[in-house]
Amino acid sequence: MRKLFKKALACCLVAALALTCFVGALTVNAENATGSAVVTGTTVTEGADEATVKVTLTSNDAKGIHAAIVTVSSDFGAITSVVDADETNNFWVDEGDINGNTFLVQARSNEVNATEINLNVTFKAETAPAVGTYPVAITAGTVPAASWDEVVTEFTTLTGADIVVEADEPEVIEPVVDSALKFQGASVGFGTSSLQINFRVRNTVLALYDDMEVVIIPQKYDMTTLNLVAEPTEIVINKADLAAAGSTMKSYLYTDIQLYELGLDIDYMLRAYDAEGNLVAISDTFTTSPATYLKTSYGSSSDAKFRTLVTDTLIVGDEAATNMANSYTDSDLAKATSIIDGFDISEATATVDSYNTVDEFNSYNADYGSTNKATHWVRKSVSIGKVPFITYRVRDTASALDLEKLAFNVSYTQVSADGTETAYNETFTTANGDISVSSGWISFKFDAIGLQDGDKDIFVEVSYDGTVVCDSTYSVETYLGANMSGSLGGLATALIKLGISFRAYSA
Repeated sequence: MRKLFKKALACCLVAALALTCFVGALTVNAENATGSAVVTGTTVTEGADEATVKVTLTSNDAKGIHAAIVTVSSDFGAITSVVDADETNNFWVDEGDINGNTFLVQARSNEVNATEINLNVTFKAETAPAVGTYPVAITAGTVPAASWDEVVTEFTTLTGADIVVEADEPEVIEPVVDSALKFQGASVGFGTSSLQINFRVRNTVLALYDDMEVVIIPQKYDMTTLNLVAEPTEIVINKADLAAAGSTMKSYLYTDIQLYELGLDIDYMLRAYDAEGNLVAISDTFTTSPATYLKTSYGSSSDAKFRTLVTDTLIVGDEAATNMANSYTDSDLAKATSIIDGFDISEATATVDSYNTVDEFNSYNADYGSTNKATHWVRKSVSIGKVPFITYRVRDTASALDLEKLAFNVSYTQVSADGTETAYNETFTTANGDISVSSGWISFKFDAIGLQDGDKDIFVEVSYDGTVVCDSTYSVETYLGANMSGSLGGLATALIKLGISFRAYSA
């Protein structure tokens, strides 16, 4: 009986395959027969050429399901096998019956009266499909036991199931923490125009891996709110970009230290890579701050002039933070602990005996003057950043000046930490991006003044269309000395004292 059953079904299958729509060409002659096909999709990773989709056929036909003809459509690939997954194991698929995308499911005996068949249909693509979504459509109908060439129940075709091919994410291997990756040191120094931290790494450490980089993560204050930046920006320096530090080390010099940020931590670490560029090892995260380092250096030094210089520097940092936070009383900066709390400041510079008072202005053009009556009023003021700097402004309320014709030439003699003098001369122009315009004022900032150089004369010539129209001689100490009382008193006094102690130490 089974051979006749299979033979009849096979004949039916061959005839049906010749039709354009296999299931749709068969007739339904069972009264009130209904059915549905539920299809569950699957996900495979990029490079997979097989996918398995679950198909559940359910019939409400009183006679139940004795056999089913199933047609599957998908751009993923051809059907290679159908696994019998019916819980009762009463149905089977002869893989020899798979023809194109159509196959036959049949009962193991005539007595089967099931109302549900669960199938796992496996698809095989000739080549692995590209990443994307491949909809699966199912068309199916049941075949009654008494009439092999008729479909009793046609199932609803569902196209909502998908085979999804996802990108194959490479395995992520977490880098190891290698204790051999370490810095030779991180020291605070007094640069020509700023405080700076020198991060040094031995060449033998840099040679441990194919490639390496130094990572600096400085905590900073947001300049708008003076609150701490939630996610500080990493500064990444490739090994090839590190500067030579003698014959045995390389280093990176970090200079972006605002005077009011001396108490903020700076994290630093090493990251190592293999020849393929994979991150394979990291160092521990080390932490310092300019104030921490300076205090440690103070404690280990017996040099009285150095200890005075350190003390004056810490006081300047504390005064700068207080001054900056005056208008932001609820900010993180205003709430920060003073960097001189608990620190003995008795070795600070005691008094300010004298300071530079030069303030000279020469106008060679009636339009340019030092009073607000001049058409182009030339002003200068001092602000605090990494160092005290002078801002020069020329009034241009009518926007009458051609910025391309305006130039500022600045000159003064810098003094390095070891007392070496260097003549400084530079011209600032719009073409170089030095000059800005705001609220009727043309301005530029001269911030290359060393912490020790507050007493130096800064000479500026203003030229228009190639002709010098005025010049000015001024110093940072001139401004500070005139503001040693009032709201700026503490900071102005501390900065003058720092210059005094710095020059004494350098000498």
